[in-house]
Amino acid sequence: MQQYLQRSIILCFALIVPLAVMAQEENMETILDIHHILAYLVAAFLITVFVMIVYNRIIFFREQDVTKQGKQLIAQLSLIMRSNKTEAWTYDAKHDLYKLLTDEGTSETTYTPFEFSQFYDRNDFAELLKVMAKVRERTTSSETIIVKSTPYQSDTGEDYQHVYEITITVLRQGKSGFPLQLLGTQRDITDEQKRAEDSPYRRTSCL
Repeated sequence: MQQYLQRSIILCFALIVPLAVMAQEENMETILDIHHILAYLVAAFLITVFVMIVYNRIIFFREQDVTKQGKQLIAQLSLIMRSNKTEAWTYDAKHDLYKLLTDEGTSETTYTPFEFSQFYDRNDFAELLKVMAKVRERTTSSETIIVKSTPYQSDTGEDYQHVYEITITVLRQGKSGFPLQLLGTQRDITDEQKRAEDSPYRRTSCL
């Protein structure tokens, strides 16, 4: 981009210098001639257009750089979250839609409330909705809840459920301060829960 800008400046000077030389060579009486005035106006207009085009391209390249950096940061964040068994989803209160970040943070999958509810135990999803309502009503700024996934059969044929720790916070607010979007940070704590349940410290004696 810097090379492009330097070339543009050089070309701009290349257009201005001949005009200045021509003006010096002209007689002051002829320089005010209508034809010369029109020529100067056209030249000034072309230079202005050229400068505007250069400026537009500079802004375009800067926006591209910012977008590229943003995508890289999102991809890195998504990689870190995946290594920590963490996912992020949003709830759009205006359109009543859920969006799950996928493909290393470069795309989103949209779900209706019914579709999204299929990921969780029915009773636990009902409790999750209550927590989201509390955050939307600004009763609390953040709330954490433990929920289970929809039961499914594992490779061994046994019923299995994931356990998630979900933290709900406000992602975006309207002008009135009413939350428009909620952010759900979901961490898979299934293994932690299993270790805690199998821990000998949780076993109580019958004596």
